[in-house]
Amino acid sequence: MEFPQSPGFHDLTWPTPHGELLRLTLHLPEQTANAPCVLALHYGGPPVGFYGRGLLESLVVPAWQELQAVCVAPVSLGGDWLAPANVAAVLALVAELEATFQTAPTRKIITGYSLGAAGCWHLAEHREARFAVVVPMAGAPPNRNANFTAPVHILHSRADQLFPFAEVEAAATHLVARGLPVSFHALDGAYHFNVAAFVPALRELAPAFDARWRSAST
Repeated sequence: MEFPQSPGFHDLTWPTPHGELLRLTLHLPEQTANAPCVLALHYGGPPVGFYGRGLLESLVVPAWQELQAVCVAPVSLGGDWLAPANVAAVLALVAELEATFQTAPTRKIITGYSLGAAGCWHLAEHREARFAVVVPMAGAPPNRNANFTAPVHILHSRADQLFPFAEVEAAATHLVARGLPVSFHALDGAYHFNVAAFVPALRELAPAFDARWRSAST
């Protein structure tokens, strides 16, 4: 299929290499060449319609507008983001977006909320993913034996009523102690289902990404 070229939001159905039809929402900046590419994995719940669009509209695009990134939010093919069919589909999707829009391979970000946070941790360890930055939000504690090389920025609220803050913080501390590139960012007052409350914390990460990429290119 041919992807649209005009800036803004696009709801699309994309045929995967394995024959599934993957629903997705794509948000394009004015210029896509050498832009970052952001993969956003949606939260739990029945994945009806273009279910990932809400995550882009309420959180990712407002927070990272200054990055001028190609952002995509696929809809799960079934089950969680650790399912092999979902992993294969999202990796193939990102590869096709990179080829179509000529995004920067060293500026590839994965983020996810709740169920999507678990997908972030899983794909951070996936040898074919090669994400430059990983940002799990409001998710379950990571596996303390995880191994990855990309910087991981964990965003979690002290008020999260599904995943206890202390457990996520303790797991992050353990990963840091093992020498892994993890940073933990605590929010106050954001309940689990208040997705938009994470915009300020997510926005604060963007300048560090941009500075790191500029430094690497000089």
